[in-house]
Amino acid sequence: MTPPFFGLGSDYRAVLHQTLFYILDNGPGFSWSELYTMPIDLRRFYQKLVVKKVKERNEVIEAQNKKVKSIKGNLPNIPRKK
Repeated sequence: MTPPFFGLGSDYRAVLHQTLFYILDNGPGFSWSELYTMPIDLRRFYQKLVVKKVKERNEVIEAQNKKVKSIKGNLPNIPRKK
């Protein structure tokens, strides 16, 4: 026998609003009310897309930073004039 359902956990609202904020901040331009009323499976779909987009952007930034560091490491140390 399964235990009775007494509602959602106490952290559900915080997780929901954190997800909404993350999608709004990085996503394709939904309004808050559109995201809030969106079916859960569709909202999760967009959340996965946003996570993928942010990870790819971070990888590009890391690659550029490594490139800049390698270029700086090969430059001669020239003292600055004050």
